[in-house]
Amino acid sequence: MDFSVICPNDGPVEVGLDSISTIIFKGIESVVIILVCPRCGAEIQVALQIPDLFIAAADGDDTDGLFSPDAQVLEYQPFARRVEPVEPPSPAEQRRIDRYCEYFRRQLASADDVDAILAEIDNQSR
Repeated sequence: MDFSVICPNDGPVEVGLDSISTIIFKGIESVVIILVCPRCGAEIQVALQIPDLFIAAADGDDTDGLFSPDAQVLEYQPFARRVEPVEPPSPAEQRRIDRYCEYFRRQLASADDVDAILAEIDNQSR
């Protein structure tokens, strides 16, 4: 699921769930989502109001007081973002990768849909 947000450096960018770095619940009705720009890596903050319907639905759930009126700020970080430098493959390794990709491209070229692909993979693993 992708959606557009405005990056302070790049303007409109498409982001998805994998762009989320932090979610901050502020009390019962509001949430701040911090995204990472896929182009420049800048932080993009989006403040949202939680619809009353979601609050009412969560009221009976076991949410550990997350949606209670006296809830304080709760921060959730789904994962830490750390970018590791990646060395490009050597020419020999790149040829091996290309052969591997070509093998699978040929194997799956005749598949008409996802079920056929899964059946082909399942048959190869036996």
